[in-house]
Amino acid sequence: DGWLYTGDLGEFDDEGFLYITGRKKEIIVLSNGKNINPAELEEKIGASPFVKECGVFYHDEQIQAIIQPDMATIAPTGKPASEVIRWEVIEPLNKNISAYKKIMGVHLTEFELPRTRLGKLQRFKLPSMAVLASVGNEHVSDEPKGVEYEIIAEYLAKEKMRLVRPNHHIEMDLGMDSLDKVSFQAWLMQAFGVNMEPLQMTAFNTISELSEYVAEHKTRVEEGKLDWTDIIREKVNLKLPANWFTGRWVVYSSKVFFHLYFRIRGKGTQNIPDAPVIFVPNHQSYLDGLFIASFLRRRQLRKTYFYAKEKHIKQAWMKFLANRNNIIVVDLNKDLKESIQKMAEVLRQKQNMIIFPEGTRTKTGKLGEFKKTFAILARELNVPVVPVRIRGAYEALPSGSKFPRIFAPITIEFLPAVIAEGETYDSLTEKVRQAIDKPV
Repeated sequence: DGWLYTGDLGEFDDEGFLYITGRKKEIIVLSNGKNINPAELEEKIGASPFVKECGVFYHDEQIQAIIQPDMATIAPTGKPASEVIRWEVIEPLNKNISAYKKIMGVHLTEFELPRTRLGKLQRFKLPSMAVLASVGNEHVSDEPKGVEYEIIAEYLAKEKMRLVRPNHHIEMDLGMDSLDKVSFQAWLMQAFGVNMEPLQMTAFNTISELSEYVAEHKTRVEEGKLDWTDIIREKVNLKLPANWFTGRWVVYSSKVFFHLYFRIRGKGTQNIPDAPVIFVPNHQSYLDGLFIASFLRRRQLRKTYFYAKEKHIKQAWMKFLANRNNIIVVDLNKDLKESIQKMAEVLRQKQNMIIFPEGTRTKTGKLGEFKKTFAILARELNVPVVPVRIRGAYEALPSGSKFPRIFAPITIEFLPAVIAEGETYDSLTEKVRQAIDKPV
């Protein structure tokens, strides 16, 4: 057709000039399906006068960067290169980009980054280079003395299954996500009587500084495991949304449309218990919630609640409809703890919840990483989990498509309920994921 497909990515400016921004094959696809162009992050990091060159890569389920610092500009500051790079380059960047793009691992190297003869970065070599750089950077001053640091470091080491150093940061070095921080928050309250919000945690430059704060503000010292029961039991002000006929009308109308437009079928509805349950489906399209709801019986549908991210329910009319159609509005990024408590309250009131453990739609069709929020709720409230396997929705409505494929085959299968009793959060999460991922 006269076009040469180079695999480059680019954008046009207002004057019509095309700027090459990277290579399609270098795009990082996260486990939750989101895409990241490493070249964009490298450009932002490389704009700092303290950076000679840098490379961004994906390793151990984290976005990481290896940086060759410019010692000529760092030396006059009188600070170690690691501190300058972390707090004057990476930290400001992380505060001004989306949460999923944050640099969660930083490695410094004195060597030039590997490149081809044409000067292109050999990104596949960066993880091994970062390992060598990290070994060299692990030398630190003596461990801080104090029982608070020892207890905190031991807890974090067990949770993240890695070595914890005094100069580590909970995000950039330990890779703690929002659920990790909520767990840590509850544990700090239980162990030391210190209530520290997740945002406050990230303000401390190091674990050592955080430990000093805890030592100054503690009201007790009690070692022990995190007890999610305390979090779940906390009272939360939640009035369940009303159950207007409009929501059911949308579901019933959608069911008719789905059967006309797609070749859709449901299986396993006999596996849904009469008691309150948590429906846990994989996430392939923006219609997944309606696909599931369309196969629920009227009584089940009236008792089933969805959650919607607050960033998607900003307009007044949308909030009005949400509050009257079985939708719980939560802010998973700003206050995950309260969001979990809201979902727990729904289940306590003998209702059902639909929770997508991947958090977002797949961008590749493959099953993503499962967050264990549903497992915590199921285990603490002794609520059975019904895995829901969705097949064909990705092919019918791939991410980025404007119109679904007509007559595409779609299957919604309700699998046998998984009982939470006797399971750990991790084992329950993995058991449900394996059930959905099992070949059919």
